[in-house]
Amino acid sequence: MDMLLPNDLLHQLKCILCKLHLSIFPIYVDLKGTYPICGRCQIPSEDKYIRDHAYENLAQFILFPCTYASKEQTCPSSTYTKCLWRGYIDSLKSHFEQYHESLLIKTGQFLLDIDNNIKENMIMLYKNEMFVIKKEIDSISGYFFCWVNHLIRNEEPSPYSYSLRFECDQETVYTSPLRSTSLNDCSTLSLDFIRETLNNPSTVVVRIVLSNENDNIKPLKSIRNSTVDWELLESLECPICTEYMHRPIYQCVKGHSICSKCKPKLQNCGICKHEIKDTQNFSLSQIADRLIYPCKYYTDGCDSALTASKIKEHESTCLYGSYKCPLRSITSCKERFPENDIRSHIESTHSQFVLKTELVNVPFQDEVQDLSERYIVIFASKLFKLYFKYENGKFFWTFQLIGPVEECSQYKFEIDILDNSGNNLRQYARGPCVQFTPDEDNAFVKKGTYVVFLHDQIANFITTTLSYRIKVIKE
Repeated sequence: MDMLLPNDLLHQLKCILCKLHLSIFPIYVDLKGTYPICGRCQIPSEDKYIRDHAYENLAQFILFPCTYASKEQTCPSSTYTKCLWRGYIDSLKSHFEQYHESLLIKTGQFLLDIDNNIKENMIMLYKNEMFVIKKEIDSISGYFFCWVNHLIRNEEPSPYSYSLRFECDQETVYTSPLRSTSLNDCSTLSLDFIRETLNNPSTVVVRIVLSNENDNIKPLKSIRNSTVDWELLESLECPICTEYMHRPIYQCVKGHSICSKCKPKLQNCGICKHEIKDTQNFSLSQIADRLIYPCKYYTDGCDSALTASKIKEHESTCLYGSYKCPLRSITSCKERFPENDIRSHIESTHSQFVLKTELVNVPFQDEVQDLSERYIVIFASKLFKLYFKYENGKFFWTFQLIGPVEECSQYKFEIDILDNSGNNLRQYARGPCVQFTPDEDNAFVKKGTYVVFLHDQIANFITTTLSYRIKVIKE
């Protein structure tokens, strides 16, 4: 029959060498019977130790806790708080709740004051696993450092990776590359880069995103593309934002390279502090042109890998990426979500914009100078944004797919102007489906991407209402 011993007694049943429980046989004890050694360790001298068969016969019925769970820990905060606590991992959460509540991350995020030096060790629970988060801000070097380390609680721990998402006004502005939680893998960012990227904030929200590599999440190295040169790509990491660089690539006067996104934000090199001019590293750019880059959403499951000229276009509409609300420009909605969640968001939050029939009626008077309307069209489980605008005597329509740019060529749309005068006249036009863009100012700039009617063309169709039908065609 199995025996469950009290913790105080279990605490005494430990090896004198490794300090772990006497649960691995053979068990040896010195001639006085006071210094036991477990089967994990080598006995110092065979003539001074004897096999403790009596204990082994009894111990086979004792329920020992997992080795990892029972290993005593010092308080992770002790490096900076001088806390003297020692105990098991399972007791760590209650210890932090009682003595270090401000260092217990409960929501998966923490605030970062980038204007002051700081060194802290915090803990975070995630799916019954525990992680130590170490953060440092060093104003002398000008860098922010962060480590996320997994506190192992079982003998077959799940492999986790992490990334950091920097948020401003509830919007993800930057996501760091994926790092390991088991290799003391540090995320490093220049404070100047954080200030410029997040528009010089005093406080930043940093969200810790953990990925279990045993789930259906593909870490970077698992994208099996024989044309991806991982080692060479690592040498193309920008030292400021740590993203992969591609043309144009700039360099400081000492030769340190920097990506085109970070270059306008910095006057001095983040490594040597020397001046950054407009000097490009053309040799490195030529190499980058020939490389295959992984999609930045690889941590979410995307295994696409394309050339530098094509990967950005793919990432802008990647199914695994996060999208801003397509009605953001008129609703001030700041939500972001995966492509698959956009429809439920629209229907639950902005249902008044969903076009429920093909017929659209727009009140219109000749003295109207400017007029605009936006609708969400749902067709074949896909979402489209229909943007209508009247300006300078012209009626404009553009039809935008909220999804992968590669699918736009599968759809077209028709605008059929209805004759409200009763003369049974007709005007209609067909246009292409284009990629969704939040930039409405340039929606009608590129010819061939929209439908347009002159006021004089359809003036006789309008009484006090402009009526038209919108039809989606899948080719």
